[in-house]
Amino acid sequence: MGIGKKFAPEMAREQDPDTGAWVSRLTGYRANCNHLYFTNNSFYDNDTKMVVCGDRDNESNFFSIDLKTFEITQLTQLPVLPYPEEYVMLEGIVDPVRNYCYFFAGTELKRLDLMSYELRTIYIIPEGFRKHIVSCGRDSEYIYTSIYEDVTANFQVDTQHGYIGFNKIAEAKPLSRILKIRYDGSSAECIREEKCWIAHVNVSPVNPDWITFCHEGPWHTVDHRIWGMNTRTGEVWKIHETQPGEVVGHEYWYQDGVHIGYHGTKPDGSKVMGRIRFDNTDNVETVFPYNTGHIYSRDVSLIVGDGGADGKYVRVWKWNGSGYEAPRALCQHFSSFKDQNTHVHPAISPDGKYVIFTSDRTGYNQVYMAEIPEDVDSLPLLEKYSAL
Repeated sequence: MGIGKKFAPEMAREQDPDTGAWVSRLTGYRANCNHLYFTNNSFYDNDTKMVVCGDRDNESNFFSIDLKTFEITQLTQLPVLPYPEEYVMLEGIVDPVRNYCYFFAGTELKRLDLMSYELRTIYIIPEGFRKHIVSCGRDSEYIYTSIYEDVTANFQVDTQHGYIGFNKIAEAKPLSRILKIRYDGSSAECIREEKCWIAHVNVSPVNPDWITFCHEGPWHTVDHRIWGMNTRTGEVWKIHETQPGEVVGHEYWYQDGVHIGYHGTKPDGSKVMGRIRFDNTDNVETVFPYNTGHIYSRDVSLIVGDGGADGKYVRVWKWNGSGYEAPRALCQHFSSFKDQNTHVHPAISPDGKYVIFTSDRTGYNQVYMAEIPEDVDSLPLLEKYSAL
């Protein structure tokens, strides 16, 4: 093992027996491997390579997959961290213009140069705080993240494996900070502080001054889920203010950098898909009586989801001009959802031709790439199968 080490392609391609879609398993080492979180970019070098995180020889590191040759290259040689301070590598993000990957290694925010493999520490979390997901825009000068007061002395916490302590952290309302960190490590400032668990800071892919963040916790208990912030002016506002009994979540940016997608449930129990402008205008919702799980889209035309813990298929929904049609099965995933690393977290590739996802269907987490057919209507309707 070592930085720059090459691994022969592990790609195996097969046609899904239920849908006919072509699916490539990109990793095959007998250990766990994941793509990055679905809201975070994984692609770089003009979208010809993809960053994944994986375990090999009892070590956790980042790797690159060449999407032309499928050769795998080791990008880091990270020291083993003692449990529970293990790496949450899927929370990293790639800046596809600067070709940097940002991630937390313990308390240190790292910047990995994906071309030279240089690794630098650009920020260290202050004592008494814990980290969350990292975000940045394209070619952005600043990295954004949130940290929150460490409450593990009061109760057990392991949110990566079974959401242990998840509800209690939200109830404790820990002091949280949103951080703005320059990409070279030359500056770092707290731009917002609240006595509430702040998480999922996401930067607009077009305007690096615009971010969303959430008040984390069970969706039905938080005061409000989706928030917008102009980091240049400091202005903060609610996005899609919910009614009593309504829940929303899994918010993400459209690639236009203006609209935000989400899904949720109305007070009467009806499920909806929604999109809204960052300034809290132009809110469009479609009643949608199907299980969605994590969802993602690049625009309004096609949404991909995993169905949540009860789903067995990666599914797609097509916009017909007035609403989303019934879900169609793209391919099987059969992931167990036993922890964060086995969540399918489907994401659409930059060219819109593939869905990237993770599954432990073979016994280990592996990274998959499913081709989206040009004629989405050729895929079978999901009602044909038992899992909706």
